[in-house]
Amino acid sequence: MRRGGKLSLSDGWENGTGEGGRGRHNLGHFGLHLDLRSKSELRFWRYRSQRRFHAPCATSALYVLFGSLNSAPQLSGWKQSGDPCGESWQGITCSGSSVTAIKLSSLGLSGTLGYNMNQMALLEELDMNQNNLGNGNLIPYNLPPNLLRLDLSNNQFGGSIPYSVSHMAKLELLNLAHNQLRGHLDDIFQGLSKLPTMDMSYNSLNGTLPQSFRSLTSFTNLYLENNQFTGTINALANLTLQSLNVANNHFNGSIPNRLKGINNLQTDNNDWSSGTDSSSQPNQSPSAQNSNTGHGSGVRVGGIAGGVAEKEMNRTSSIFDIEKLPSLPPPSLKPHHYKSFDEDDCSSKLITKKVDVTSIKSTIYSVADLQIATDSFSEDNLIREGTFGRVFKVEFDDGKILAMKKLNPKSLLSKSTGDFIDLVTNISLLHHTNLTELVGYCSEYGQRMLVYDFHKNGSLYELLHLSDEPLSWNARIKIALGAARALE
Repeated sequence: MRRGGKLSLSDGWENGTGEGGRGRHNLGHFGLHLDLRSKSELRFWRYRSQRRFHAPCATSALYVLFGSLNSAPQLSGWKQSGDPCGESWQGITCSGSSVTAIKLSSLGLSGTLGYNMNQMALLEELDMNQNNLGNGNLIPYNLPPNLLRLDLSNNQFGGSIPYSVSHMAKLELLNLAHNQLRGHLDDIFQGLSKLPTMDMSYNSLNGTLPQSFRSLTSFTNLYLENNQFTGTINALANLTLQSLNVANNHFNGSIPNRLKGINNLQTDNNDWSSGTDSSSQPNQSPSAQNSNTGHGSGVRVGGIAGGVAEKEMNRTSSIFDIEKLPSLPPPSLKPHHYKSFDEDDCSSKLITKKVDVTSIKSTIYSVADLQIATDSFSEDNLIREGTFGRVFKVEFDDGKILAMKKLNPKSLLSKSTGDFIDLVTNISLLHHTNLTELVGYCSEYGQRMLVYDFHKNGSLYELLHLSDEPLSWNARIKIALGAARALE
């Protein structure tokens, strides 16, 4: 900022647009100065610049989408060039030059949704219901961030809900019914307080309801019928629901009294028990119910290092809070790349507070990487679960196999990403022959994951309690001495 209230674009452009490189290149080198007398004028210029540089990115994403939909001939006006707003592409709604809605339901479309839909920053509605999308593959990880309505129902999407949904704070409709979704619902709904309607019916989702459902204070309509959910529905007890369908699942316990008054309530074909209302007692997580259960082939994850990590998690750090780590684009997750112009111009990241991770000699993984490598954290890849989280087998396309501990947010006293990075830094400095060293970590969208080497010989618990051949006394002594040396 210059004296006299003059703003140099070459000095401050990067702080206003979120696209610093382009701003400095296109305007800053002219040495232009704007006399901005008020904050409102500054916001206006920032708004103008954001819209100016948004359009090519959104258009690029539409080109990619068209290619990913196999260049479907039923998409009238669509092509991998041109202006989707000025040329009236079928199903596209614009405000000025900005794409605000994509409505392509019941067109018999096949293929996928591409890999860069997050570039459509002004998109408010995405309606692709009643098509043949997905073919059992995951819902794209990089969905548009500011959606009001998301309808991908009646398709063939598999896996689970992508974590990017957790940041759609304006979302008013989430409809993923009649797909092939499976696995647990992750605890990612804390930020969706404005969401009134969710439909996850007719999938293969299982496990207990996430406790973050309690945060959905605007919930009025919830449809979970025809899945494989278990546990109680106590997480819904205090919501002001008008319609609730949980029929044809494996829920147990009692129906909370408050829910019994809902006019449109369907609860048939579950395992309800008669008795008192237990809604005051929250669902106990599977990890708390059985913290020592082993699943599948074992792994020695963090053995003693895991204990060190858990101890560190309970320590409050003085490192500053940050809003989020910059997401790392997963370069290996782009099966169909249709590049119509210099898409590098659209790869800029959101401006966020940052932490210095250069001292950490561990690989940084994205949630998308780990989600794909674990088949959406499927039960088939679950090794075991404990108080601090679940451990999954991670298998990458190049054949590399690792183990990943997906930490339970409730086990962390601090939710700060800075504190988690501090924890990772401390763990990465541990080097001992009796410790499993940290390979990498992930800190995106509120998720905390630690990645270790995979040990196919099993965990200590499995060796002691589940092995067909009991360990000899000498082997047990050797293990105890090794653990003692690691703790020394």
